[in-house]
Amino acid sequence: MRQDLTGQEEILLARLCDFAEDCDRQAAAKFIGFLDEHQRALAEEALREIRFFDYRFDGGYPDAGRVFLCMYPSWFSEEERADSPVRCCHFSFRTCDVLTHRDFLGSLMALGIKRETVGDILVREGQAVVFTTENVARMIVNDVRKIGRVGVKISVGPCDLSAFEQQFEDLSGTVSSLRLDCVLSFLTGLSREKSLALIRAKNVSIHHMEATEGSRLLHEKDLLSVRGYGRFLLDQVGDLTKKGKWRITVKKYL
Repeated sequence: MRQDLTGQEEILLARLCDFAEDCDRQAAAKFIGFLDEHQRALAEEALREIRFFDYRFDGGYPDAGRVFLCMYPSWFSEEERADSPVRCCHFSFRTCDVLTHRDFLGSLMALGIKRETVGDILVREGQAVVFTTENVARMIVNDVRKIGRVGVKISVGPCDLSAFEQQFEDLSGTVSSLRLDCVLSFLTGLSREKSLALIRAKNVSIHHMEATEGSRLLHEKDLLSVRGYGRFLLDQVGDLTKKGKWRITVKKYL
């Protein structure tokens, strides 16, 4: 296991190891969540180390940021593995009213709902979806009538998420190297020296794990998070130009 863990991270991984042993012994599925992206990365690393492979992550929809870790006995069928603790609450409100992620999260926290029981919150014009546990979904339906000062209607069940698909801005260009500091310079418009300063300040992560070396080489499908600049997917690495530079295509999360 990693040696640079916080107390909360140590508790999470200890719980994970206990659940890995309990799954077969108790013949029961075990769930841990909601996990944020960094916690998920830690969990995946720990599961590889203990060679536990009967698990999946579920946040209620593909590419969810906050997810449950679902662990199963090795002999569970596909049907049994489909069981999930995640529920989807759909909110509708007038399109002339403007609500944000912060409005929804604040209203839920004001009810005494704990952050770890709330997954992703997706907001669009006139509607939103909030992924939660079953108990919290029941509380929301029973107790929530307004988000801020805006009246809402709520239903729980399968949601049509077509209106909430992740949007990207496509970026393309060339870099002298696939080193992290070079790619950061391209993404942020900063010099390589200032890009290195971002890394030293612990403002950069790759696949939700802190990046520490500017010389680290990046690969296709690497996911970068840069505090103050956003999230980026290194979508494609092309051929070298005649001047020896790499052509790259990046998707910036909007």
